[in-house]
Amino acid sequence: MKFKLTVPYVIAAAGLIGLSTANGMGHRDIGNISWNKIHIHNAYAFSQTAADAMATEQFLEQKADSLCGHYVNRMLNAQHRLAPFIGTAQYKNAVTQELPGAPVGMHCVYGQYTHLTRAIHEMGDTLNIIPDAGNRSCNAFRATMQKKYSGPQYAGCIHAGVMYASDSAYNAALGKYLAARRITDTSPDSLRIAATREFAKNHFSIDKLNPGAILLVPRHRGSRTKFHAIMYPGRGHIGANGQFVADSNGDALYSAHNKERLGDLFDTWDTSNVFAVDTKKIAQVEYAAELQRIETLDTPNLIAYIAPKTQADRDALATMTRHELQQWVRKKYFNRGTPMRIPHHPVLPDVQPDILTHALPASTPPMLATINRGDHVR
Repeated sequence: MKFKLTVPYVIAAAGLIGLSTANGMGHRDIGNISWNKIHIHNAYAFSQTAADAMATEQFLEQKADSLCGHYVNRMLNAQHRLAPFIGTAQYKNAVTQELPGAPVGMHCVYGQYTHLTRAIHEMGDTLNIIPDAGNRSCNAFRATMQKKYSGPQYAGCIHAGVMYASDSAYNAALGKYLAARRITDTSPDSLRIAATREFAKNHFSIDKLNPGAILLVPRHRGSRTKFHAIMYPGRGHIGANGQFVADSNGDALYSAHNKERLGDLFDTWDTSNVFAVDTKKIAQVEYAAELQRIETLDTPNLIAYIAPKTQADRDALATMTRHELQQWVRKKYFNRGTPMRIPHHPVLPDVQPDILTHALPASTPPMLATINRGDHVR
């Protein structure tokens, strides 16, 4: 049977397992990441099993989703606040107040950079997704992003070329491309796959992008040298008050600065030469790299990361194994801003040895060995 390839992308995970849920992983409260004692002793170790890696990947995806949610909301709210001033003498001052330091009139990239940076700070994170060198112009943005995210771990994070309004539109164009080269279902699989990959180098579907993606589109239809930065907030429609209403069955909309209101992306812009940066995918890779850097710190620095201020907590953590400390690193990393509750071991009563001897069977191990640290972790 011939293999018919219809999905345009083969995304390299590069150190990350594919996105998935972690059903069957035992008790886990996503909102207040807690584990039962089985997972306290077995999950999230630095030397992870496949299931553990999938669970960690899910938390990384949720963290990236949260960042993009903050970013999209900030962008949409800022655009909504500026909309009443478009076309008025107060517009320049309004932009300056909203985006201090912005090159008013050419602040499309600077606005995206500012809102994303604020969202990162709001999350309590330190990522630098858009280098400072890329915040002033579209050409600088493209050059810096291509340079920074050229590694194989970022496969699928950046696209360039013709952007289609849906996967179905992409596949229809791919079908025409293959037909023009006389490649059919009966052609060798290797030939079909090679042609499909060649097409994917400069063609992509917007459905492969996550909300919060930053796009450079031709400033004017047919332009090959001048571009404009916009953000893709997702599919939806424009509400009665001019605000974005998410709808998975809606149109692909865009949000941007430079005297613009929310609008339909494909009706407004030429999408024959688009440079697209998937903010969520980049954030997920960067979060994973940051987590790994923290996990490989030496033990004193691991403890300093988990409990930087409280001596009692540091003393309690010092009694733990490295495996357990790495679990606490993940707990803090995925609950940034949530107060830590370090388990302190109970102090045994000062009793005479013969009391313990008569109180317990001779085969019973010392009481300290019966304390299950997992029972104290919240």
